[in-house]
Amino acid sequence: MSFFVSRLWGRRPDRLIINEVVQIVYILEFKQTTDGDEEFLEVKETEANEKHKSIISALRETGQEWIFDRLTLW
Repeated sequence: MSFFVSRLWGRRPDRLIINEVVQIVYILEFKQTTDGDEEFLEVKETEANEKHKSIISALRETGQEWIFDRLTLW
């Protein structure tokens, strides 16, 4: 259990949205940028995916039949 705790809290998300009715957890990542360059935005999206990959993986491994997804808000 401590393995999952360290994976989750070592990379805390900005916010979580939990919908218990349909069993979905959204991990929110807030980004602030004035740069509209597509390549720059793709790099930041890739970084966010990598950052939260371990969180989503740990949540999925709990055996819950929930859906876990990440949203980036610019």
